[in-house]
Order: sequence, then structure tokens, then C-alpha cells
Amino acid sequence: MYVLPAVISVVFGALLLYYWYSFRQPLQVTFERLQQLSGADVANFTQLRLLGTPGSFQTVNGSWELLQDLDNSWMYSVRVLYISPRGQAFQQVPLPSRTIGVCDLLASAAYKSFWDQHQYSINYPDPKNRSAICPFSSGAYFLRSVPLNSGDLLWVGRPGMYRMDFCLVKDGVLRMIEALYFKVQVVGGGYYY
Repeated sequence: MYVLPAVISVVFGALLLYYWYSFRQPLQVTFERLQQLSGADVANFTQLRLLGTPGSFQTVNGSWELLQDLDNSWMYSVRVLYISPRGQAFQQVPLPSRTIGVCDLLASAAYKSFWDQHQYSINYPDPKNRSAICPFSSGAYFLRSVPLNSGDLLWVGRPGMYRMDFCLVKDGVLRMIEALYFKVQVVGGGYYY
């Protein structure tokens, strides 16, 4: 009498585990390209390139030019768009969005960590010198073999094409978009539900 519910629970639990783990296959991220979508009067990112073979170690390399000084009246944000393998148009991914002033971004712990990690591969302002980071001065900047880490994309969970838009807004008007396109595929050629 008490054996039947226990057997049903064990079988149901085993089937649930099988279902959960059989369809959760590892995903591979391949960075496709960088593209400046707007804002040629603010910055010129057309000389930045992705280097490396898709599916392996990839880096950003090249130079870019900032055409205007950026202070805290310029707001920075990132938005993510997604298109399924069978989709027709990009849809915005509902992620928490945070807008931050450019000077606040350059004074943040995230920028300090980035700068410490890549200080010999970039010529960006030193975050220890507050007067050098605000305003972010116009001029030529470079990135030399700065790696792209797909491990930072923990929110990626579905196969398809993604676009990360790095946006600059001034006085409530979107002034510049630099887009990073990347593809997510299931490893091993299986199906993903």
C-alpha cells in the first residue's frame, strides 16, 4: 500500500532528472563582429576588429577615435537583443538595465578591474587619476589583443543570434550605438527545447 507512492515518486523523479539534463546541452558562444550603428559624430569605432577563429580564443584589436569629450551628462548603457534560429527580427531581451554617467563608469570598480587587467594592452585613462577620467577626453585610443570572455555571458541560455548594443545618451537622446554580434549554438549538434 505504501510502496506504490514511493515507486511513483522515484520513477517520476528519475524521469524529471532525465528530462532536465538530457535537454540542457552545453552552449558554444562565437563572437561574429563589431559594428557601429550610429554616432559617427561622437566616436569612430570602424577600425576595431575581432581576431581569432570562431569557437576559440577571440580578441578585440584596433584603434578608435573619440570625437567629443564625455562628462557625466553623457549616459552609458547596454541593451541586449536576440533573434531565434528561425526568427525574422531582433527582440529586446528583458534584462535589468542600468544607465550610468560616463565619469561614474570610469570611476567604478568594474573599470578599475578592467584597466588593471589590460593596462598594457590599452591606452585608456588611468582610473587612479580622477582628473584624467573626467571628462573622458577626445582623442585616439587603442585595444591590443583584449580577450572576449564568453564566461561573462551567464545570462545566455538559448541558441540564436545576439546583439549587445553599447549606447551613449546625451540629454535623453540616443547619440551612439556600437554593437557586438555573437552566435550561440548547442555543442554536439543536438536539439535544444
